[in-house]
Parts: sequence; structure tokens; C-alpha cells
Amino acid sequence: LSHLIDKESMMKKTSLNELEVTPETTAILLVEMQNEYASPNGKLHNTVKDVMESNSMLDKLSDLAEAAREVGALIVYAPMITNSELNRDLWHYRTDSLFTANTWNVKIVDQLKPKDVDCVVENKCGSNCFDGSNLEQILSEKGIKTLIVGGFTTDGSVEDTIFEASDMGLNVISLTDGTACESKQKQISTVANSLELFGTSLSCADAIQVIRGEVLDTCDACSDTKEIPENQTLNTFIDKIFEDSYKQENTIVDEARADLYNQFKTSHVFIS
Repeated sequence: LSHLIDKESMMKKTSLNELEVTPETTAILLVEMQNEYASPNGKLHNTVKDVMESNSMLDKLSDLAEAAREVGALIVYAPMITNSELNRDLWHYRTDSLFTANTWNVKIVDQLKPKDVDCVVENKCGSNCFDGSNLEQILSEKGIKTLIVGGFTTDGSVEDTIFEASDMGLNVISLTDGTACESKQKQISTVANSLELFGTSLSCADAIQVIRGEVLDTCDACSDTKEIPENQTLNTFIDKIFEDSYKQENTIVDEARADLYNQFKTSHVFIS
């Protein structure tokens, strides 16, 4: 409860002006960008398809990766591969034959195939990309200070990895349109109520500007934030949420909280 009430005091979000992003100390981490999720014939594709397509996710990540290589930033892939030795805790993946080693399903999707200059994480054995893998070693050896994270899923491996990276002292940037999960509602909620607690959230286009050293309009960085309607108070906004919810015969709590935070920068309102 205290975590929800005192959200602002727990935020580690760093303003863009304080990030001091330089290409040589920046890495783009692409999480589980494999056929299992990203290709139409992947077993998990339908779970993320809607958010992927609405964000044009693959095109935007491809543009970001190319821009990053051009300026000398590092691209790191973190694939999930299950076998009998690794991923002992991910029994459901093995039972459902997901991310099975030496299959088409675990290959990086064609549109984002690694180049010779890129790095591929080995032995990722959980939703947290650092768990059991050599990711920390790669970032340390390359002198990485800023980690830009995209991939699958926003509320799973991406979220867990961002939490760990933040605890390690890295500047963390999550990609609002370079990540995806099972629903647009969950995507909005996870970014607003979780990822932004531990870093900065940017679109892929804004991330390209940042790594190129271009001046980023902070208003553009918040392009997904709704404008507060003229003469609208917090109370009238809440009334409008409930009015809309009754019409739908469903109160969408996570989406309402996200809207409250986007407009009023507060989570001090509880909706039951």
C-alpha cells in the first residue's frame, strides 16, 4: 500500500537532460526477439500480435538498431532457449515445447538478424535477462552506462530486466513502441505504473534522436501523455472515468490509474 501511495518518492526516473547518453556507452538490448513471438508461425505470436502491429514494432526496432550501429552503440540480443540443463524453473516452456533449442522458433526474427558487430547473450535461463547469463559481463566489458530495452514481453522479461538493470545503477530507457505484451491495456499500464518507476520511457524515434546526440524536445518525449482538458479538475476527471466505465459495464482499473498518472502525475487516488 505504501508503495502505491508514495509513488513519487520511490521514482528513480532520470530526466533526459541528466542522462548524458553517449553512443560508446549505450547498448540496445533486444529481449526474446525470436520467431516464437515475432513471426506469424510462432507459437506465442498471437499473444502479442495486436500490440506489435499497432506499434509497427519490428519496423521501428529495425530502424533503431541500424541507427545505433551507425553511431557506434552496441546491439545486444537476449534470446530465450530452453533445454534440459537450463531453464529448470521454466517447466511450462518445456512442457509446451516453447523456445526449444535448435529449432526455427528460437532464431532471431529475420528483420532483426544480428550483425557481426552485435552481441548475443548466452545461457539466459529466466525472465530476467541477467539471471544465469553473461549479460552483465558483456555490459561491463563494453563500459555500458545506458541500457535501452525493447522486446517481449513488456510485463514479463522486459520488466524484470529493467528492474535488475536499474538496481545495478544503469541508466535505463524502455521503448514504448518497441515492446509488446498481450493487450494494449496491459501495455499502457505496465509502462505508466511500472517501467517509468525505474527509468525513462521513450518511443523508438525519440531513442534514435537521443543516441545521435540530437536535442530532444521533452514534450515530444511525453507525446503519449494526454493533455489535461481545459477547466478539468481531478474530481471531474474521475467522474468521467466512472461514467465511461458504467457505459461499458466494466471498470478498467489499470487503464484508469495510467490515465490518472499521465494527466495528474499522481497515484494518490484509489479506484475500487
